[in-house]
Parts: sequence; structure tokens; C-alpha cells
Amino acid sequence: MEWNNELIMEFLDPYDLEPMIWNPQNEHHKDRNHVYDAWKRIQSSLSIDFSLKVLKKKKENLMATYRKLAMTVRNSTTELECTKYTSQNGLHTKKWPHFCILYIHQGELKLLR
Repeated sequence: MEWNNELIMEFLDPYDLEPMIWNPQNEHHKDRNHVYDAWKRIQSSLSIDFSLKVLKKKKENLMATYRKLAMTVRNSTTELECTKYTSQNGLHTKKWPHFCILYIHQGELKLLR
């Protein structure tokens, strides 16, 4: 199955609601059972049935892309402003629409709702 932008957003929406997976300061971040339950909730919310292994791999792939672009943004003079899913200003984020979501999850910005 090809992961298009729509499917990635469908994955990132429930991922966004499960900070125990992505926020190391969350009280349940190190609790395997809570994290597993969070992944199961994400899995059940998707329109296509993916295994947990596939979802976790997709998250790792997204983070790898994020890290590469984050380094470019850090080394750039371009100002970055993120709203929840779109970049108002910033050349680099326009190359990858999911950058701002993961940027927020890395604690570099507060989640804007």
C-alpha cells in the first residue's frame, strides 16, 4: 500500500492525540501497556488495516525525513512559522507538508490548535 499525503495525515491525526508515544515527559511514556494501547487506538482509527509493525515503521520513516529537514531549517536563515498543518512562511516546510506536525512534537513549538 502506497502512503499518500491523505493517508499520512489520517495517521498523524490520531498520533497527535497520543502524546504518550511521542512525548518523553508524558507520565505514561515508559509504560509499555499504555503505549501499546495508544498504538492500537491509532490502528483502529485508520480506514486501512495496517499492522502495528507497519505503523511504527512509518513513524520511524517520517521521523527520519523530519530530522533531515529539521537540520536544514536549523542551518537556514528562513524564519519558520507553523500552524497545525500548514506553513505560513518557510521554504523548507513547503517541501514536506508533515514537517510542522513533527516539529511541534519534538518540543520546538507548542501545538497550535
